Amino acid sequence: MRKLIIILLFSFLGFSISTDANAQFVKEKPSHPKQIRVRAKHPKPSESNDWVWVPGHWKWKAKSNKYDWVKGDWKKPPKNKKNWIEGNWKKEKKGWVWNEGRWD
Repeated sequence: MRKLIIILLFSFLGFSISTDANAQFVKEKPSHPKQIRVRAKHPKPSESNDWVWVPGHWKWKAKSNKYDWVKGDWKKPPKNKKNWIEGNWKKEKKGWVWNEGRWD
């Protein structure tokens, strides 16, 4: 039983460390660029209801070593998904980190 607890503890610690290692922290979260009411400027690609508007969001760019703003656009959801959950900034001990948006 003791071995099992130790294995579980190290597995959990390894998972915690590995997920934190992938996060990209910044001292100050970037200010939101001016949002454009894009639906009028970017009509839905087709009349079908398959398309979902994904608003502008932040994306880590390893090449430039910073977060860049990605403009909103119409996207086709992955199979069995239909809702876009927006990403958000979260304050951590190391600074601010962007939690990516995702399909639900």
